[in-house]
Amino acid sequence: MCREGAISIKKSYWLAHRLLESNAIAVYGDLYRLTLEMNNFDVVLIGCILLHLANPRRVVHDLAERTNQTIVITDVLPKPPRKSQCSVAMELRPGR
Repeated sequence: MCREGAISIKKSYWLAHRLLESNAIAVYGDLYRLTLEMNNFDVVLIGCILLHLANPRRVVHDLAERTNQTIVITDVLPKPPRKSQCSVAMELRPGR
């Protein structure tokens, strides 16, 4: 299910990119090395990957230090969540 979700997210990005005539650059690669090789980002989209990483907190922290505006983290739940498991939006700031 997560693979299909990731494919949908990627297709949605490229559709919006084309329709809005965006000049944004998509970067794919090793999340542990991306922040060392790239300059700052305006927007970061992490789709369906954090659950598969050995150290997801490090990745989010490193990206937060390099992100100027917004980080969007998405994932697909295998079944509808119970009320107590609903996702919570939070603001990430470098150094926290």
